Amino acid sequence: MQTAFNFNTARARGKLWVGTVAFDSSYPIGGEAITFPWTPSLVMIEPQAGYQFEYDHTNAKIKAFTPGKQLVVEEVVTVASNAGQLKHKPFYILAVESTAGTTTGPFSVIPTGETPLTTQCAVNFATGGLTFLADDVVTAVRVTYIPLHETGPFSSDNLVIDEAVTAAAAKAALANRAAAIQYVWDDTDGVIDGLEPVGEAPSATHKAVVDITNATPATDIDFHADDEGNAIKVTYIKYAAFQAWQQLGDGDLTLSSEVYGFTENHYHPIAIPGLGTALVGEDGSATNVELIWSGPSASVNAGVPVLNFSLNKWETNESTAIVTLAVPIILLDPFDNNPGLLEVANGTDLSGLTSVKVMAMRF
Repeated sequence: MQTAFNFNTARARGKLWVGTVAFDSSYPIGGEAITFPWTPSLVMIEPQAGYQFEYDHTNAKIKAFTPGKQLVVEEVVTVASNAGQLKHKPFYILAVESTAGTTTGPFSVIPTGETPLTTQCAVNFATGGLTFLADDVVTAVRVTYIPLHETGPFSSDNLVIDEAVTAAAAKAALANRAAAIQYVWDDTDGVIDGLEPVGEAPSATHKAVVDITNATPATDIDFHADDEGNAIKVTYIKYAAFQAWQQLGDGDLTLSSEVYGFTENHYHPIAIPGLGTALVGEDGSATNVELIWSGPSASVNAGVPVLNFSLNKWETNESTAIVTLAVPIILLDPFDNNPGLLEVANGTDLSGLTSVKVMAMRF
């Protein structure tokens, strides 16, 4: 970023600086650094060419925003030395699919800073960074996610990252009622908990049951007795993020030929599964099933359930057919064409913005 100082004048009770800035050809996620002659108390930046701007006082950066979008479908991310970078900070991730490397197919999401096992991806929600197991030798992935917005329902006010919970067989309550759970991570044992249908008791160690619409004001998670007392991290979306009609709570879906079509069942908004990348249900032998979702470009196959957004269907194809799904469901508002301000994508060329006006004041 280049800065042009127009004038800097002292006032009786402070200072005023007026100038312009020019962006370069690769906007970095988190904003462009800017240096003022002194620490400003207030910074005002004029919108330009459809972009809005905000000064990040903590990090001394100018952030650029555009009208947001509800869903990013299959963003292609190049992975080098086991690391990749999303174009936006994520709010909620539906699918991470390795398309190139030694290990391909759907991956689970785990907390940043944890060591991934095979078919796991550690996600830094604060930066959009992705980390994979070295032995998986992942070189490219497709990621489907709701991006984090500056304002609106998908903003940081409605996202809880790695809330600390103590596992209890008598159920542990989150601090808030949740609309969706990204993951339940056992920090004591360093593993992601498998999820089982609501209404059941966890069948084994490192199994959990999410009761998202419990009668109490908060969401409950039921843990196996062997995990009693373990330290747990839970990342989730608050219930307050969405209107009541957009949340089906503990959805119990009966599949037809291993498919559930939302539009044909009179749900026209796009349906989003509420257990992150996890599909949870039962097959025809009443056996619990947990699989990992893939985006719409994947071929539906054994172990590869697919979120088909164009037809608004959830599709499976197991040798023993899945007959029911037990997951919370979010319905994205089809008429919300501007769900809030979204930070410009990492790497965007903003070099056309050469004279963005900036006024800084020090009181």
